[in-house]
Amino acid sequence: IISTNIFCSISTYTRINARRWRKNLMSRNTYTLKMLPQTEQNEKEERLPLTFPPKILVLSLVKGIRIAFYLIKKVC
Repeated sequence: IISTNIFCSISTYTRINARRWRKNLMSRNTYTLKMLPQTEQNEKEERLPLTFPPKILVLSLVKGIRIAFYLIKKVC
């Protein structure tokens, strides 16, 4: 019982951290896009298809982790 409680606390903590980190990342990305000149922005848009599949992978991974956390929470 104690071990499951510890695991739950760790999972909730990591989830909060992940949310904060993702928020920071999003704000930083928007900031860099604003700072970039128009030509570089266009280049980035052209390069987007290459960086798109990993994004989907990361999103699916995050979704899976979230589901796992939800199940753990239910067990606790």
